[in-house]
Amino acid sequence: QPLDSIQEEAYKNDLSLEIKPIKEEEENPISEECAILLEEYADAIKQYDALLSKIDEEPDDISLMIKRTPMEENLQSYATKPQFFSCSQNKAFTKQFDILNTKKDKLLFN
Repeated sequence: QPLDSIQEEAYKNDLSLEIKPIKEEEENPISEECAILLEEYADAIKQYDALLSKIDEEPDDISLMIKRTPMEENLQSYATKPQFFSCSQNKAFTKQFDILNTKKDKLLFN
């Protein structure tokens, strides 16, 4: 069941990173491959957020700092993955990806 406009606004503003159906998916269903890409991206955001929290707790732990760069590069790589191009032709996928990017920015930069 897709979200109505009020639920969708709440979905955009929550920071859970759970992928929920949006109304655009009724007309433009997201393929399984693209849904997996969204889930992987959401998981990468969660892992990076968890690492940043650990770095805040233990700022002197060099091993955490060493993990940070590859995780940042991994996050940035999603928009250049080959399947991203084909998935981005779907309006529902693009909207979901944009929602995840907004949540990522709220989580990581606030």
